[in-house]
Amino acid sequence: MELKLAKIDHNVESNTITLEEIIKAAQSEKFFYFAQENKEKDLQKVLQNFIDKNRFAKLSKVSYGLDEKDFVYELHVI
Repeated sequence: MELKLAKIDHNVESNTITLEEIIKAAQSEKFFYFAQENKEKDLQKVLQNFIDKNRFAKLSKVSYGLDEKDFVYELHVI
């Protein structure tokens, strides 16, 4: 499964990351920001993967503008 990361700059294309890369990067506490184009169902699978491995993880929507379409998904893994 590949997920799109949130853009850092409007002029740059979004990068993608796989579940395996997320697990490898999250050996310690880590934040991941995902683009709104991702399916929430796929993000829930990533969240459940960490919960199944007895790691605490929280998924939330972070708004960055007044429009309800201006948000990114934040995954916090502890």
